[in-house]
Amino acid sequence: RSCYSVNSITIPSTVESIGTNSFRIAGLAEVYNYSTFDIELGSTDNGYAGYYTKVVYNASDLVNDKPESRVKTIGNVSYYVYGDDFIALAPTESRATLKEVVLDERTTEIKNFAFNYCTALESINMPENVKKLGATAFQNCESLSTAIVIPEGVTEIGNYTFNNCRKLPSVTIPSTVTSIGRNAFYNCESITSINIPGSVQTIGQSAFSSCQSLMNVTLNDGLQSIGQNAFMSCYSLKSVTIPQTVTTIDRNVFSTI
Repeated sequence: RSCYSVNSITIPSTVESIGTNSFRIAGLAEVYNYSTFDIELGSTDNGYAGYYTKVVYNASDLVNDKPESRVKTIGNVSYYVYGDDFIALAPTESRATLKEVVLDERTTEIKNFAFNYCTALESINMPENVKKLGATAFQNCESLSTAIVIPEGVTEIGNYTFNNCRKLPSVTIPSTVTSIGRNAFYNCESITSINIPGSVQTIGQSAFSSCQSLMNVTLNDGLQSIGQNAFMSCYSLKSVTIPQTVTTIDRNVFSTI
């Protein structure tokens, strides 16, 4: 962990287990696994898998000592194949210059931290097969300026998912989403309206805080709790109707101080 100059690791076939976050190394580019089990690159709670540019390989994937069978690259985006699933991560070395991403239609998950600090990213599609959006997946994508339509089937918008996406014009939240995490849309200052479907039960702390252009918010029946500071510093917000299903409204939800 934190061995910042390490960029490649080879694991021998005798290894039987490796602890969580053993590869918490920002510069790590390749892991060659000659053992017979899969290795988690990092704790998914912390999202460190998003920092890696290659997947962990099984011995069965080795071809001429250069395993490539579990990686598919289109343009500047690599897809890491686990069984039949495609999981999207942005290559570490191109984060600051990546402008456009076209995800393969087979992509099922966008990992934690997947496009974090892709500050030049302007557009990305969201294939309908995507079922999971990782926490902090698009945090600090300051140039993201195309509307996002989250596919049906996604059940959670994680913590900090679109945090600080200043130019994001709009987001469509599907009827399958049940929770919106803390700071999920914090400082998305270009969003003017948001419709929160009745499937959403919880809005997390500071979820829409500092959305300074937000004028219209529709909260539908089914919502149960609104977290602290959820709409704090939304200076353009004129009115909100809170449905009867809401049982908890935390502190400073609509504060402008």
